[in-house]
Amino acid sequence: MGPVDIWQLAAENFDRHYHAITDEQWDAATPCDEWTVRALVDHAVGVQALMGGALGGTAGEGADWDTVRASMAAALEQPDALEGNITHPAMGEMPKHQVLGIAGSDLLLHSWDLARAVGGDESLPAAAVEAVSMGLQRMPAEFMRAEGRFGAEVDVGADASAQDRLLAFSGRRP
Repeated sequence: MGPVDIWQLAAENFDRHYHAITDEQWDAATPCDEWTVRALVDHAVGVQALMGGALGGTAGEGADWDTVRASMAAALEQPDALEGNITHPAMGEMPKHQVLGIAGSDLLLHSWDLARAVGGDESLPAAAVEAVSMGLQRMPAEFMRAEGRFGAEVDVGADASAQDRLLAFSGRRP
């Protein structure tokens, strides 16, 4: 399973929760400190638009989720979508497949945040959990734990599920 597959699983999961948000839930709290559902969605969609733009997507800043998802999916259908490198303003030069890996990780974790906030099914696709866990474990701690990224790892028992271990590693309380 490659980064395109992982992103697609994360996008499907996010999409399911996004389209279930009721009018009353947009101002609800989320597991992300100080973010409402609206702020969480704006962040997640904005990251996807930014990363998608680096991969050839055409959804601009402020586009809605459906537009961003379609734009990213179209970009990923191009045979050379993940060939070469890009220069990211905050992370420097990096391979395009790594850009997609970050986008998929962000979307997967925020789909769980969104599910928890709106009372949805918090289950994440197992294959995506495994891939994202491996990817995050490889990131330098100073990058992972920098302000605005991930909180401190949360302790979970040795018998915790793979999903709960991923969530705990990313600073979430499963």
